[in-house]
This record gives sequence, structure tokens and C-alpha cells, in this order.
Amino acid sequence: MPLAAWPADVPSEEFVPPTGRGAARFVSDSKAARCAACRRALPRHLDGLVISHMSNGDRCPGSGQVPGEDLAIASWIPLIKGLTPHGPRHGLKVWMDEDQIADLFKSERLGHDKPGMRGEYGHVTPAMREELKGALQVRWEDSLR
Repeated sequence: MPLAAWPADVPSEEFVPPTGRGAARFVSDSKAARCAACRRALPRHLDGLVISHMSNGDRCPGSGQVPGEDLAIASWIPLIKGLTPHGPRHGLKVWMDEDQIADLFKSERLGHDKPGMRGEYGHVTPAMREELKGALQVRWEDSLR
């Protein structure tokens, strides 16, 4: 269930973006912007374009391009008291650790780039995806019992 919308920006007042749990949300400025391709927040070149960067082991197509729009600001009532949008990511990571899912696939699943040689030469295979689907299916069926 969505919460009431944040107040609209008033031209005569400085806009302060909403914050959650003490961390300000990212809003583009003259030094940093969001990549239009991978949506990561990155530094800008002096000409305003997004710096060259990697995404999923390759040069991101948004490198050196015009930045994308900032993400929409939204707030939602948690399904469970104290549960934040980031909370389920922690749970998924723990489950994948318990199920001994490959680190490379865990990184991809959580949207993280894997640095170094493992990220450069490692690749997620269909068998890895099937292994995770099977492990999550078992957890789902166990939860229904």
C-alpha cells in the first residue's frame, strides 16, 4: 500500500530529497549522475557525460553517454514491521550461501560486479541457474508446509 506522496517541489524553495534510514537518496548533480544503461550512480566527465565503466564484465553501453533520469522517489508501508526494501536481499544472499550457490552467480543475482579475474573470466551457466531455481523451489515448498 503506497504512502502519501512527498510534497511537490516549490520553485522558491530548495528541494531536499527524502531520506530513509539515515541515508540520502542519490540525486544527480554536476559531479555525478545515473547511467542510462545500467542505472548505477557514477561520476561525470567535465563535459557532463557519464564516465566509462564496466557492467556484467563488459564495457557498459552507457559509458561516455548522456546520463539517464534519476530513479523515481516512492515510499511503501513494509509488509512486515521493520522490513525494508533492502532486507529481502540479505535473506536471499544468506539462502544462496547456505545452498552453496557459486559466488559469481550470487554477485550477478544481487546486481554486483565481480572484480578481478573471477569477474573477467567467470560466466554464469544455465546449470547454475537451474541449481538456484531448484534450491529456491525446495525452500518455497518447505515454507508452504
